[in-house]
Amino acid sequence: MREAALAFDEADRLAPNTVALESAIGAAVRADDPLLVMQIVARAEGTGRGELAVVAEARDAFERRVATFRFPCLAEKPACAVVVDGAARAERTVHVLPGSHRVEVTRGDRRSKDEVNIAGGEARTFDPPVTADPPVAPAPPPASSLPPSSGLSPYWLILGAGVTVGFAAGTVATGVLALEKQSELDTLQCRGVSGPCSIGPAAEQQAVIDDGERFELMAGVFGGITVAAAITTVLVGALAVEWDDAPATVAFTAGPGLAGLVLGLEL
Repeated sequence: MREAALAFDEADRLAPNTVALESAIGAAVRADDPLLVMQIVARAEGTGRGELAVVAEARDAFERRVATFRFPCLAEKPACAVVVDGAARAERTVHVLPGSHRVEVTRGDRRSKDEVNIAGGEARTFDPPVTADPPVAPAPPPASSLPPSSGLSPYWLILGAGVTVGFAAGTVATGVLALEKQSELDTLQCRGVSGPCSIGPAAEQQAVIDDGERFELMAGVFGGITVAAAITTVLVGALAVEWDDAPATVAFTAGPGLAGLVLGLEL
C-alpha cells in the first residue's frame, strides 16, 4: 500500500488532479503510515487543496499521531540549512514521529544543534536570526583565452533523453497495470472463461474498474509528458546545443522491446 500511495502521490505531483490525490491519501491511510499521510496532506495544502474533504479527514485523523518542526528561515534570505536526524531537509514543515530527534540549523555563522523530545500533535519552530556578514570585495573575472560559449552543453541533451526514458517507463508500467485490471475484470464477469464460472460481487467489480481507470489516467499523463519531453529534447539537441562547430544529426527513435518500449537517441 505504501508503494501505491507513493506512486499516486507522484502522479498528482506531476499533474495535479483530485482522483490521484484521493488515491494517494487512501492508500497511505490503509497502510497506516501517519508520516506519509501528513506529507501528502501538507503538499495538498500547499497547492490550495487543503479544504477538500479527503484532505481534511486525513488531517483530523492523523495530525495528533505525528509531531511537527517548522523552519520559516528556509524561505528567507539568506536561507538556513536544516538537518533532521542526520538527513538534510528542504521543506519548511517537517513531520516526524513523536519522540527524540536531533535538529541542526545553520544560518550564516550561527549553528545550533538540539536534541528535541516532542510529543504527538506538538509543533516547534526554528528560526535563527540573520547574522550580518562583512562585505566581500568581488573577485576579478578569471582571464580566459577561450571564446565564449554560444550554446548549451550536450549534457543537457543527455539529461533530456534520460527524463524522456523515465516517463516512458512510467507510461508502460501504468499501461500494463491497467491491462491487468481489465483482465481481472473480465475474469470477475466470466468473459472469455470456458466452463463453469461464478460472476464476482458487484462491489469487487467496481473496485477493479476504479483501479483500472486510475491506472489509465496515470498512463495518459505519463504518455503526454513523455511526448513533450521527447519533442523538447530533439529541439534542444538540434537548435540549442553547441557541438564544437561540427554538424550534428539528432534522431529520437522508439520501438518495441522485451520490457515494452525502447527509446533511442542518436547524435
